[in-house]
Amino acid sequence: MIPRGTYTECSFPGCGRPHSSQGYCNGHYQQKEKGVPLTPLRGWVSQAEWGPTCRYGTCQEKPHSRGLCIVHYGRGISQFARDVILALQGGRCLCGTSDPGKEGWHLDHAHECEQKHKPENYCSKCVRGMLCLSCNRHGVAWYEGTYKLQPGNQPIALFEQWINRRILFHGATDSPDVTASYIDVQADVVGG
Repeated sequence: MIPRGTYTECSFPGCGRPHSSQGYCNGHYQQKEKGVPLTPLRGWVSQAEWGPTCRYGTCQEKPHSRGLCIVHYGRGISQFARDVILALQGGRCLCGTSDPGKEGWHLDHAHECEQKHKPENYCSKCVRGMLCLSCNRHGVAWYEGTYKLQPGNQPIALFEQWINRRILFHGATDSPDVTASYIDVQADVVGG
């Protein structure tokens, strides 16, 4: 056991990440828990190497993760990825508005993801797009949670197209060079 508050590196040879649990960094611990062979993790850079300020645009906030502040890191999907999604959508929401309101854009995701994470969380594999507050809470949520569950209701094409698509990221989602396209999960056809 490593005493609480003591900094040690992951015990996987050459990893260099900080210890998280049972002598391993979070990534190697997750590999161990899944019962898969431990392999090197790609692309890790220590927080100190990213620099003293957020690397998104001219933001001067203190970095939270991957060199981005808490706002631009965005619970795992960076502002770089969000910008790409909005560009892919033509800067517009499902309802057609380009003004998301005072709360800003909301990241919509499929709650039943193949990655088997908790429904309130998301990963880059379950992202469907960016929505205004009204479409996120009252449009798509209503359609999936109420309308579709009622016997006899006919599918609404606009909502069906939205909930059956995913954003396919090309490159690291925390990189300014990330690009994206759509994938239809029912047809498995890449487009965009």
